[in-house]
Amino acid sequence: MTTATLTPAELEHAKNVFCELTPDPAIQAHVKESDYATFALKLRDPKVAAGVDRTLSIIRLLTSWTPATAQDYDSVVRLHRAIDCGWCSARLAARKTGMTIHALQQLFVTNGLPAPFEL
Repeated sequence: MTTATLTPAELEHAKNVFCELTPDPAIQAHVKESDYATFALKLRDPKVAAGVDRTLSIIRLLTSWTPATAQDYDSVVRLHRAIDCGWCSARLAARKTGMTIHALQQLFVTNGLPAPFEL
């Protein structure tokens, strides 16, 4: 398949997703149009698209985490599921949310969830 089979919207979406997954401008500067096209074609696969969406969801959750987010039960459940399913490590979640592993464990217990990891 070639880039001619892609719509401009698909190509633009692939560029946006890639830039969100790889925020380093130095890396983005070396990406060719054909690389975006290849990525766009892979995003047509529902399994690939679902995996990318899940990854972006976790990245967005972790990068936007605030003390107020910790009060939102749905956000805590999403974080719990990401760790429990192996989509995110407990250490990464703790570091990105500004908590210790023990504080993360306490967050889950406070919300009535078992810690998805052992200390």
